[in-house]
Amino acid sequence: MSEEINELDVLKARAKQMGITFHPNIGLEKLKLKVNKSIEGSSEPEPEEKVEEPKSQVKVAPRQRGPSVGLETKAQKNARLRREATRLVRVNVTCMNQNKKSWQGEMFSVGNSSIGMVKKFVMFNTPDGYYVPQIILKQIQARKFQTFVKSRDAHNNELNNGKLVPEFSVQIMTPLTSVELAELAQRQAMSGSLA
Repeated sequence: MSEEINELDVLKARAKQMGITFHPNIGLEKLKLKVNKSIEGSSEPEPEEKVEEPKSQVKVAPRQRGPSVGLETKAQKNARLRREATRLVRVNVTCMNQNKKSWQGEMFSVGNSSIGMVKKFVMFNTPDGYYVPQIILKQIQARKFQTFVKSRDAHNNELNNGKLVPEFSVQIMTPLTSVELAELAQRQAMSGSLA
């Protein structure tokens, strides 16, 4: 085996001196054939061997300087989408569903393949507002529940017609200023609501 390796190394060195191009992983027999054809002066042109890049390498777009729009990687895109989805919005949520009128709040859970899972317990009827992630706010605004409305048909029979209506009434509030945050923290500390 070592004799074959040595012969291959010698042939590679000779091919380099003669200016013969070859793939780095060429076998002994193929290289012998190339060198012999070159020595004999064969008039047949040989097809050049393709040098393939390893498939594990990923080509990345060059970074662009300044505020110009460039390509972002999948990880950068997912990070940007997660930042946008988890941006906090101050809201006051009122539940319109009569079946949940005794509930103080509800646990929401939203996610997808780009940002992962976002979970948050949302309090209802908070006059000071409650901060929720943007993606959960979208889900709250999209939620509907079925309610029944009584009506009469042509024969004066009473009917219950199902109707989808928004489950929550959402009031979007302006974010608290630093002074308002300090006042709220003081009120909560005095009332002992943050234990």
